Amino acid sequence: MLLDERRAALKNGNESRYAQICQLMQLKEELLIQEKIMYATNKLGITENQMQLATMFHGNDESKGQIIMEMQQSIQAKESTKKFIPLTKEKAIEVFQAEQNLHMKFIDELQASGGLSEPTGKEANKKHMLDILIK
Repeated sequence: MLLDERRAALKNGNESRYAQICQLMQLKEELLIQEKIMYATNKLGITENQMQLATMFHGNDESKGQIIMEMQQSIQAKESTKKFIPLTKEKAIEVFQAEQNLHMKFIDELQASGGLSEPTGKEANKKHMLDILIK
């Protein structure tokens, strides 16, 4: 298992092997994320391009960015005052499964409501400009 190999390399002072394993783990994580995104976009019936456009459109909204930043800072402040409780493997799997179930429920609800609608007016113009820039 990569995690055990990485720890062994660190313990043995083998920095080059440690770096290799870290890069491999990061690559596997990126591939997993891409797989999950593709699963979600297929389930929603949208293209990867539509997903990227929606992400860019909503990512440029400063008010949403501010809200997200405030939430992250609030969570970090609360977490720093909490007592550390070790997480068991079983609990991590349980939490991960619950999170995945919530994501899939959200995707199902979004798909049932018609998914992402095509932009109109200013949004359509912005989409057209983004299409030109992406090509």
